[in-house]
Amino acid sequence: MGVANITSVVYPFTSELHSMGSHDRVHELYLRSTKILTLITLPLCVILMAIPGPILRYWLGPEYAAQGAVALSLLGGATFLNAAGGVATVTSLGVGRAWIPAFFAIASSVVNLISNFILIPRYGITGAALGALLPQALVLPVFVYVVTRQLKFSSWELFSHGFLRPMVCGFIQLAVLLAFRRRVDSIVTLGVLCLASLGIYGLAALYGAITREERNFLFRLPAFGVSQR
Repeated sequence: MGVANITSVVYPFTSELHSMGSHDRVHELYLRSTKILTLITLPLCVILMAIPGPILRYWLGPEYAAQGAVALSLLGGATFLNAAGGVATVTSLGVGRAWIPAFFAIASSVVNLISNFILIPRYGITGAALGALLPQALVLPVFVYVVTRQLKFSSWELFSHGFLRPMVCGFIQLAVLLAFRRRVDSIVTLGVLCLASLGIYGLAALYGAITREERNFLFRLPAFGVSQR
C-alpha cells in the first residue's frame, strides 16, 4: 500500500515535468521519491528478515516457525527489492519509456518461472521463497541502472542518497534486532523489540538519511504538532 501510494503520486508529476522539459526537477523527484520509498519499506522488511522465527512462533505456533522461518526471511528481502524498483518503474512510464519496465518484467517472469521449476521440487516452500527473491536480486539492479542511465542521471548519486543512506539505517536496526532477539519470549517482548528497532531506525533516518531541508519540512507538518503557515 505504501508503494502504491507513493508511486501513484510520482507518475503524474514526472509526466508533467517531463512534458515541460524540466529535466532537473525530474531528477530531483526521482532521487527523493526513491529515498522516501526506501526509507518507508526497508524497516518493516528488516524485521521480517531478522526475526522471522519469533514472529511465526508467537503468531502462528512453533511448527510454522520451524517450517517457514527461512521462507519468511527470503520473502522479506524479495518484498524490499520489489518495492525498491517502484519509483524507477513509474518514472520510466512518465518520461515515455514504457518498453523498459515491460522488458524487465518479462525477464523477471522468466527467471521466476525457471527458479520455481528447479527449486520448489527440491526445497519446497523455501524454494518458492527463493524463487521469488532471485528475479528481484538479478533483474532489479540492472533495471534501475538502465532507467537511471536513460534519464541521464548519476547512478552513484542515486545509490548513495537513494539507497545507501537508508540501508545504513537499516543495518543499525538489524544489529539491534539480532542483538536482542534471544530475549524474545512472548508476543509482548516481540512487539517491544520491533517497536524499539523502528524507533532507532527512525532516529537514524531522521538525522542521517534525510537532508536538513527535508527534515525542516517534516517538522512543519501538522502531524508533528506545528501548523504550516
